[in-house]
Amino acid sequence: MACPTVLSPLSPGGLRSLARLAVLAGATALGLTSAAAQGAAPPAKPEMREACPGFVAQQRPDHRPRVVPAAFRLAALNDGEVRISYVGHSTFLIESPQLVRIATDYNDYVKPTVLPDIVTMNRAHSTHYTDHPDSGIRFVLRGWKDDGGPTDHDVTVKDVRVRSVATNIEVAPLVAVDDLVAEAKRIFGEDLVDVAEVD
Repeated sequence: MACPTVLSPLSPGGLRSLARLAVLAGATALGLTSAAAQGAAPPAKPEMREACPGFVAQQRPDHRPRVVPAAFRLAALNDGEVRISYVGHSTFLIESPQLVRIATDYNDYVKPTVLPDIVTMNRAHSTHYTDHPDSGIRFVLRGWKDDGGPTDHDVTVKDVRVRSVATNIEVAPLVAVDDLVAEAKRIFGEDLVDVAEVD
């Protein structure tokens, strides 16, 4: 069974589609379509006006089709689906079917266009957190405690649960794959870790 795909205007595919639509709309508005480049079209024969749909057959002085503005709305999410939109740098916006919004690596440099309900941060470097999050954010989940100990977040908002998973971001650069797999299985559980062969 194929999983449904939700295309976000902020995803690479969505951005490409919007860019193509903008170029087409601009070319049409400027009269740069192939019909305009070839000169005026001959008058349509009566039988063509009757057989063609109204949109195509309508006579307009400039011989261009009428452009109808379209409203872009995101598709509704079903239970079990999420929408993930790339915001920038290391920030992603995750949205649930009940419109709970989570921003990962929330920082002062790249922010979503909507105010998230939950933000997560880590201390990898300064572009992955902020000391001054928006006061309207309900849950600010920092990935560290001031005393250096692991965090213990466990937050549920409507249909979303976010909990801490303690990791060590200061791992030595050359760590054996077997050690990483063992640590992942310890954290996420034996059944949730499927590791592909690494070259």
